[in-house]
Amino acid sequence: MKKRKIILAMLLCAAMTTGSVLPAFGEDLAAVVDVQDVTEDEAFDESEEADFAEFTDQEEVTSDVLDGAFTAYPEEAAPVAEDAENLGTVAAQGYYTFDFSDAAAPGVTCTGTMFRVVAATLYSDKDGVMTATITLSGTGRDKLYFGTAEAAEADTANQMTYSSVVKDSNGKEQYVFGPFAVAKLDKVINVAAHSNKSGWQDKTITFNSAKLLAAATDPVDNSTALPDGTYTPENFTAAGGTGKVTITCPQVIVENGKAFADVTFSSKKYVYVKANNQLFNGTVNTSGVTYRIPVDLNEDVKILALTTGMSMAHEIAYTLHVTLNETPAPTATPAPTATPTPTETPAPTPAAVAATSLKVSVSMLTLKAGASRTVSAIATPANTTDKVVYTSQNPSVATVNDAGKITAKAAGKTKITVKAGSKEKTIAVTVTKKAVKVKSLKIKKAALTMNKGTQTYVSYKVNPTGATTTLKWKSSNKNVAAVDQTGKIVAKKAGKATITVTADGKKATVKVSVVDPCTSVKVQSKLTLKAGKSAKLKVTTTPKTTGQKAAFKSSNKKVATVDSKGKVKALKKGTAKITVTVGKQKATCTVKVK
Repeated sequence: MKKRKIILAMLLCAAMTTGSVLPAFGEDLAAVVDVQDVTEDEAFDESEEADFAEFTDQEEVTSDVLDGAFTAYPEEAAPVAEDAENLGTVAAQGYYTFDFSDAAAPGVTCTGTMFRVVAATLYSDKDGVMTATITLSGTGRDKLYFGTAEAAEADTANQMTYSSVVKDSNGKEQYVFGPFAVAKLDKVINVAAHSNKSGWQDKTITFNSAKLLAAATDPVDNSTALPDGTYTPENFTAAGGTGKVTITCPQVIVENGKAFADVTFSSKKYVYVKANNQLFNGTVNTSGVTYRIPVDLNEDVKILALTTGMSMAHEIAYTLHVTLNETPAPTATPAPTATPTPTETPAPTPAAVAATSLKVSVSMLTLKAGASRTVSAIATPANTTDKVVYTSQNPSVATVNDAGKITAKAAGKTKITVKAGSKEKTIAVTVTKKAVKVKSLKIKKAALTMNKGTQTYVSYKVNPTGATTTLKWKSSNKNVAAVDQTGKIVAKKAGKATITVTADGKKATVKVSVVDPCTSVKVQSKLTLKAGKSAKLKVTTTPKTTGQKAAFKSSNKKVATVDSKGKVKALKKGTAKITVTVGKQKATCTVKVK
């Protein structure tokens, strides 16, 4: 290939050597330069030609400007020898961008024809190991190699291709390379760049520490005590940028105890967002572009967002703050982001079962400031789908978490609200500065019968009512009836156990009998009696050993009555139905009186 005769950089160097003054661009320049035809092999790449046109498209170009510009971009860049005197620098741990606002002194300096970095980011870890990502002007260079052009030809394994493609504000595509290792800032790095027209050529790049902008994306701890669900933030702020773009956060998603915010940029020219040292792609919608990113609720979160809405594509630092109480119930079930193709037919979703009753372990509680106590609740039926949710009306006095743990903060009074569906209970909480000991303790029932598989609380009385000592519960037979430290008793199997509660040397007990629940009940279907006569119903239960008692009721007491033992007495001519109830099981007998 013939050498190019039109090389402005060489012309400039010659002019500087002889001390002559360059004419301005136009006809005078053409008179000085011996213009010859350029063969097709010698022609610039289309992308290079576009870069060159963009670079020289000025109404007036002085020799001083040309001197500064072309000195920074010589035709070829020979490998640079190691500069022993320049030790270079290492950035402190964090994410950074580079300032490219000054074209004469950009954040990353390059040498070599048509080779220019227009945006760059850098990350330095805790050990000072740095990695960078750069965006080149145009798509003229499709591969990079950190070394010489000669070595690049043979070392195909270490040739780096572009990692992504972005567009500038004019819609021009640009190649992004990285991340790759950077040993030091302010040190010249030998790099070979490849183009389809010219092959591999030697270049250099230098990351300038003076142009380093701290734009960190902080590590994010997005753990939360909130149940999985979708939440509406109480408040959201976004600081940074020029203010021309509106940033909103319509919802927060909690999945597996992790919080993610849906952040929407009103401009669709945002390409990606970096948060928590990760890159996130967005979803374009009618509102703009939405990114789902991890957030530390109620704390500042720093992110980087790449925009092509300005003269050059570059990252902008923003600080987001999502305010959300981390104890309320979810407002809605989160919608899935995508519908996966099922590998098998899913089991049908069980129907919702509303809670019909709600019991709490205590109705009032006194705590010393700084102490904690766990309360609990029982929602029935046992298969209800309504979750028990705890909230504090005054968190400055006492807080409560999802497990019912109440923590006293400061002297005062508040209420803990316990909900399960439409059912609601409250616990009056008093926080005192001093501890108050228990003087006496009494359980109101001496004995208690429970069906196997059920759970309950026993009523007890503490004197004084403002005692702050934590009660301790114990079962004599955990296999029959277990009790936790909230006082919740769970019937395990048929048998007997004694539940004991103690505090400050005082104690109280209750004897618990656990019986097998009745699974079915039978009674004769018909009974005929003469008026004035009586007969006892024969009731059969399964199992026969059930401890549940039978209850009897007549549908027409003027015709026939029935007592608590199942004895029916005929009164006058007519028909009545006697219903036998054992636990949840029922049976009827039709009584005909003659």
